[in-house]
Amino acid sequence: VLCAVFGCNNDSRKSESVSYFKIGSRRNEIQKKWIVFLKRKNYILTKHSSICSEHFTDDSFVRDLQAELLKLTRPRKLREDAVPSIY
Repeated sequence: VLCAVFGCNNDSRKSESVSYFKIGSRRNEIQKKWIVFLKRKNYILTKHSSICSEHFTDDSFVRDLQAELLKLTRPRKLREDAVPSIY
């Protein structure tokens, strides 16, 4: 999976510490904000279009207290209203 954000070179084949979130799986108004964030003219959304976790602030993720307390490594989950904000 490649990050769709203009200028981002993150690739799931190169880094296991980065998570990817599909753009098409978001509510319509949130999806529009994600697409604007890409900074790509005439971008064609596909079922694979994703944004990597490096573009989200820590408060964009659901807190997993069990994983924190037990020092477990689990994939992070985005809040439903999360919008990328870090370039």
